[in-house]
Amino acid sequence: MPLVRVSIPLMHLLRGETDCAAATFEEFRELPATFPYGVRWAVTLSQTGLAAVGLDDREVAGAVYRRLLPTAPYYSGDGSGAVFSSGANARLLGELATTTGRLDEAAAHHRDAMAMNARIGARPFVALSRLGLGRALHRRGRTADRPEAREEVVRAAAEFRRLGMPGPLRDADTLLAGIDAARRSDDPLSVREREIAVLITAGLSNRDIADRLVLSERTVETHVRNSLAKLGCTNRTEIAAWAVRSGLG
Repeated sequence: MPLVRVSIPLMHLLRGETDCAAATFEEFRELPATFPYGVRWAVTLSQTGLAAVGLDDREVAGAVYRRLLPTAPYYSGDGSGAVFSSGANARLLGELATTTGRLDEAAAHHRDAMAMNARIGARPFVALSRLGLGRALHRRGRTADRPEAREEVVRAAAEFRRLGMPGPLRDADTLLAGIDAARRSDDPLSVREREIAVLITAGLSNRDIADRLVLSERTVETHVRNSLAKLGCTNRTEIAAWAVRSGLG
């Protein structure tokens, strides 16, 4: 039964055995296009999609995404013996969309999943959706997304600690390190230049900044001039706008 056998690559992924996972996943690569509709259709495709995400298999993830997209407004669960819920389908769709590079769609799915899972009190899935949103925003690579991506991952990590979810917590910590590295590369200014940029955003003049930081006005002017050159700005207003976009102001 494919629903049972697809657990084999998933178990290999959980054990960190990527090569074995890829080898045992081969038989499922054509499944999204051929598996018939029926009571096991959605869950079999979902599990196949999870494996594709874990293996970063864009082709299979895309095939599963296209077939499961109509289920986005729904939740998934099972009542045949052992009752369980996997929360909002939008979360899996967000992961599939991220794997296939549909990052705007991924962010939208994860936002929907956060709201849907919160409505039913599914705290683990809310946290996983926050992590997924942070990952999608980070991969989108926009400087303006960095503060939100970081906030969502930090909140997810805090919930993983409360709930005792060490695997997702490790993923969150790794992603957070990547986001922070990207933010540092986005910010070419020195510590003092960032400090002055924040005060410019607050509307202080060079003289006011010099008084606040106990510097000469000439030193402040030099820092402002260096900041303009590094950021490619032409005036103080543009420095202030950059600081706000970067989450400094």
